[in-house]
Order: sequence, then structure tokens, then C-alpha cells
Amino acid sequence: MKIIKKLRSCFIRFAVFFLGRIFSLALRDQEVQNLIWKSANIRPLSYEMFYAALPNSVDEERYRLATRQSAEYVQKHMNHLEAIHHRFDLLSFCLRQATGDGLFLEFGVCDGSV
Repeated sequence: MKIIKKLRSCFIRFAVFFLGRIFSLALRDQEVQNLIWKSANIRPLSYEMFYAALPNSVDEERYRLATRQSAEYVQKHMNHLEAIHHRFDLLSFCLRQATGDGLFLEFGVCDGSV
């Protein structure tokens, strides 16, 4: 019986350590973080999400209202335009619109990803 308790204790310690390592590695991945924030309805407060607010707060409701008003404006005045959701698709679209010879310059690049 003591051996079973020791084995159980060792297994639990190993499982906690192993799962802790997996979670800590997974949480370093930005995509995993975004999925957690989205599924838990919690907004991280970081420089990348400076607009974040606590769930069900006055600030969050203000952001929802601003989002709704923006969507209504787009629906009314810009409904004929195509939405582009990925930055590289947007860059490709912009390059296709550019005419003429010479250089294509992009200004305002913050992190150098585009």
C-alpha cells in the first residue's frame, strides 16, 4: 500500500511538472495566447492590445459601441469595397494598384514584418 501511495505521489508530481512545462511552452506562442484570451473572454493588457478592457466594463462597452458605429458607417458608405483581412493580402492588393515605373516604398513599418 505504501508503494502505491509513493507511486501515485511521484506520478502526480511528474504530471504537474510535465503539464506545467507544456503550458509554459504553449503560452509563449502568440497564436495560443490569442486563442486563450478569445475563449476566456479576457483581454490581455499589453502594448499590442492597448485598446483592451476588462470584460463587461464601461470601457469595453464603449469599444463595442465604437465598433458597432464603425460597422454601420462601413455598411452605409463603403459596402461596395472588399474587406482584406491579412496584411500580406493587403500588401499584394496595394502593389497591384500601383502603376508606373520606379520604386514601391512603404512607410510606417513598426516591426519589420511586412
